[in-house]
Amino acid sequence: MTEQKQDLQKAVVLKYPDGAQAPFVIAKGKGFLARAIIEEAQKNDVYIEENTPLVDFLSEVTVGSLVPPQTWEILAQIFSVILQEEK
Repeated sequence: MTEQKQDLQKAVVLKYPDGAQAPFVIAKGKGFLARAIIEEAQKNDVYIEENTPLVDFLSEVTVGSLVPPQTWEILAQIFSVILQEEK
């Protein structure tokens, strides 16, 4: 990955608490911060989904906010995969 491409890298962290109507954005970053988020997730065996259009969209959401309803279907599919892998 070139240095210029690394600077464009983005990451968004979601949390889906029990009883919540949708996941929340709990952290996000680009460039160095995105790489740090990804490295921390890898160290802690947190599932990482590489979906550039979704990350681009969610990176516009304010930290602490629910994800927009138009992302719920794709996120439901992703969370379903996570739950299957945890079994």
